[in-house]
Amino acid sequence: MKRFDWTQLFTKPYKIYTQLVFWVIVFFLYIFLKEYPNRMTGATLICLVLQEMLELAIPVYSQNLLVLPFFKKGKWIYGAGLYVLQVALLIFILPYILNGIGLLFPITEGRLEK
Repeated sequence: MKRFDWTQLFTKPYKIYTQLVFWVIVFFLYIFLKEYPNRMTGATLICLVLQEMLELAIPVYSQNLLVLPFFKKGKWIYGAGLYVLQVALLIFILPYILNGIGLLFPITEGRLEK
């Protein structure tokens, strides 16, 4: 019997599927394992979980795709500068971007119609 080669999951055609499966698992783990208030159901809960996932995914991918290649090439100054810029943007600008996106999708759950 041939042994399964785990490294093939990280090659070009399978890499996208591996990432999608990972984020779907993270999505459901957030929903099932994290305690949310009882009033958070439906669209409210899904939007909150998606926001939390974006807060994880954006730093992960920007770190791996933008910052780490500079360190691998030995360009430490550029890598460190880009890392500091990334952290500053994530701390100071990302919350405003996510709030702006949230304003595009008004939630009508729980509101009384007049």
